[in-house]
Amino acid sequence: MLLAPVSAALIISLLLLYHLRKLTNRKSQDDFMVFQCDMRLFCRIFVELFHSFSCFIILFLFDGKYITCYSMNNLLELIEHRRSVRRFESKPVEPEKVALILKAALLSPSSKNTRSWEFIVIDQPDLLQKVSQCRDQSSSFVANAPLAIVVVVDPAKNDAWIENGSIASAFLQLQAEDLGLGSCWIQVARRPHNETLSAEEYIRQMLHVPDSLRILNMVAIGYKTQELPPRHIDETLHAKIHYNRF
Repeated sequence: MLLAPVSAALIISLLLLYHLRKLTNRKSQDDFMVFQCDMRLFCRIFVELFHSFSCFIILFLFDGKYITCYSMNNLLELIEHRRSVRRFESKPVEPEKVALILKAALLSPSSKNTRSWEFIVIDQPDLLQKVSQCRDQSSSFVANAPLAIVVVVDPAKNDAWIENGSIASAFLQLQAEDLGLGSCWIQVARRPHNETLSAEEYIRQMLHVPDSLRILNMVAIGYKTQELPPRHIDETLHAKIHYNRF
């Protein structure tokens, strides 16, 4: 997919160089006018090619590994590749990628557009270690993640606080996948920390979250240690679709 636009750009560059060389030896004003026409034509072709192929999958080399970036035209493929990842490299997530992930969450739809969520970004190793203990073994892998985002929601703004937080979490997970990162949801609300304390209250005390807000979940994010195979729809899943009646 990448070969076609690169080849086209290379051909256009060679043609431009050829005409630039001719221009240095021009003998008349006509030569200059021909060169100007060619320049306009080549620039237009280049812009059209760039626009056409920018929507396709782009593979780029990063730190010795190929990372796949998907476009809006391949949203379904992106969804298929998003898997729950619990093993991460120690490498930190770049600030610009964290900003994109948070932007996706902030642009997520919410009931009555209340935007009742808040997001706490955790990237300090000692704090990641502490929040990883909010539940039993099911949250321990957060300690080895370079990044976690805690989703906090205000139920006073809208009674659909669970739905609002869930949609935002899904958006940020898809954005993480689009950036070549893995992620995993850790449920916090309605889960115990121990026999006397809930996971939500444990996180509340740890991060100084106001009592008026609910802590729905955390999302661990980082570079994957391995790629899991994509999910595909089989006949069992198709059977869950009904039309006009159950």
